[in-house]
Amino acid sequence: MRCFIFVIATFISGCAAALVPLSSDPATKLAQAKELLMIKRAVPAERLIHEALETYQQRQDNNGLADANAAYGLMIDSAEYRMYEKFWRDRGSYDPTPKTAIQFLQKALGFYAQAKNPEGERFASLQLGRLYHEDGQLVEACQAYEASNQYHHSAQKQFPTHNFYVAPGATSWEGMIASMKKGIGCPDP
Repeated sequence: MRCFIFVIATFISGCAAALVPLSSDPATKLAQAKELLMIKRAVPAERLIHEALETYQQRQDNNGLADANAAYGLMIDSAEYRMYEKFWRDRGSYDPTPKTAIQFLQKALGFYAQAKNPEGERFASLQLGRLYHEDGQLVEACQAYEASNQYHHSAQKQFPTHNFYVAPGATSWEGMIASMKKGIGCPDP
């Protein structure tokens, strides 16, 4: 019996996506990728993001393409991605700098614009502001944060009854963005 358990355990641990239920739905795959990143399993998370990206490309789904590109950019910026440096270096695709993450978030922003999704644009711009700041691009960071505010106003007009996410401790999106801009030294408008 011990031998059988050992064989099963070896088989499961050898599979990068062990214990991840199969799904053909790309949105489910992105949700699973997020969950995998939370438990430090970036390798199977990346595979799921790529699978979702391929499906959205086949469907020509701009909103889905935006979500997948944003997920990939945020994964690249994560500590979980850096934990598997050797894996990605061996594949020739390791880049822990914000530049690659920025490229994916810029793609996401473009796809959100094509999908006419101001809430997605708001999210992508917020993340771009943070990444630009990490990369030492203060002007771009300030512009991205301001754009996030503008997209927030568009989203409020499009969805007047929706409760929009605001970071804990912030009372409004505008206040949160103003605090972030002040924190990194953006000039007053």
